Amino acid sequence: MPNFLRNVVGLVAATLTTSVAGSVFSTQSVISSLRSLDVEVPLATRLSMTVDDLAILPSMAPLVAICFVVGFIVAPLCIRYIGGNRTAWHVVAGAVALITTLLIMKAVLLITAIAGTRSVFGLLSFGLAGAIGGWVYAKITTQARLEK
Repeated sequence: MPNFLRNVVGLVAATLTTSVAGSVFSTQSVISSLRSLDVEVPLATRLSMTVDDLAILPSMAPLVAICFVVGFIVAPLCIRYIGGNRTAWHVVAGAVALITTLLIMKAVLLITAIAGTRSVFGLLSFGLAGAIGGWVYAKITTQARLEK
């Protein structure tokens, strides 16, 4: 598979993985906030809320993709000028790109785009979803370098 196509496949896979994980983490963060208010959330309700919240994917995925395009352009520059492990830089780029975007949106637009990221825990868990996406991207696109 040509490198360009592998990069596109990697970006799509990373975006989908992160969007699903981010949605699930966000839902669980909201449920955790409810539980801290002594609201009982049965397992069936928790699962139903998690599945229902996947409806945000058509809105979330483009935002995640844009974040990743920027982050995955910066990561190779960091590798080139700072050095280090390629996978690690992409993991960091995925996390930082998402967290930074959400913080900028909150500061500029005065909104929290994703309800589950209102708390520090929620924001960090969304960053974890970005890190997972960065890892997926690095693994898929590393194959292209090995096939040469």
